Amino acid sequence: MLTSIHRWAVFLIAGALGTAEVTAANPQPAVASDSVTVLFQGKRHILTGKQAEVVREAALDLLRTSCEEIGGVDNDADDQQRYERAKKRSHILITFAKHVEVPKAGNNRTPVRVESLMVPFSPDLDPETVYVLPGKPFRPFTRFIPEICDTIRESLVKAGIYPAGSK
Repeated sequence: MLTSIHRWAVFLIAGALGTAEVTAANPQPAVASDSVTVLFQGKRHILTGKQAEVVREAALDLLRTSCEEIGGVDNDADDQQRYERAKKRSHILITFAKHVEVPKAGNNRTPVRVESLMVPFSPDLDPETVYVLPGKPFRPFTRFIPEICDTIRESLVKAGIYPAGSK
């Protein structure tokens, strides 16, 4: 039988370890993780494992190497139309469990806070823009190192999402 001091100790330790979500019904704590989703030919594919890690890092590299943020933090009507079109077409959406700070993206002086990153992408077409979410409602970045796209494409071929011999 636990004394009240023991119960308090267990409670404090569990809180300090962040295991407050552990219950008898669910002995494993819920651990948030990044997700990598690919929309291709109208189907959603969820990447896991090595390919997800490679695509996630390559997409961040696109943002890290971008030289320009289009329109700053204010989006115009054309930017909005391109973004809406990109959401409906083939793209990669990386959602981070915890936001990521990307220094010097688009030559900004302050790091860019990224909760999600959308990369319009298809087997035969490299993106011209990557979208950081949120940011009124997005922030578009462009002019990045194009070879990074080959890494993404190869991972999507290995994952069986894109056909072999893409681009």
